[in-house]
Amino acid sequence: MGDGFGLACLVLNYGSVFTGFLLKLHDGTLFTGIPSMTVSQRYEKNLPGVDIFVCTVGPMLGPPMMVINTVLSVMAHDYPTEKLSVYLSDDAGSDLTFYAQASSFAKYWIPFCKKYKVELKSPAAYFKSMSAPNAANLAKEFLVI
Repeated sequence: MGDGFGLACLVLNYGSVFTGFLLKLHDGTLFTGIPSMTVSQRYEKNLPGVDIFVCTVGPMLGPPMMVINTVLSVMAHDYPTEKLSVYLSDDAGSDLTFYAQASSFAKYWIPFCKKYKVELKSPAAYFKSMSAPNAANLAKEFLVI
């Protein structure tokens, strides 16, 4: 060990410990209990207007339920409603997609998502994950709405 290898290991070891110590000091300044805000809450006045186009190719390649779940999940996001526009384009001109309108369900789904801070914005994904302990209570609340 007379070739400096031991000294190099010692320096690297102390360097690792010192870096870990600095990281722990830095972590303490990151989590100081500052109330968290979503991006839309923090920058609400500066958020740009967003247009979202959802395109379909017909009921066989793009099932209407999947299209409606996509539109509802976009509309339920925490973004100012006056700055969000969602357009649905049906390239095939299918009657099935035309009559599978989400507007009547959206009147209930979007307020439900905002009231209970639902993370899964897609109705299909939300109801598929209803195995949580409080799922029965939320399902009853949704039926009351």
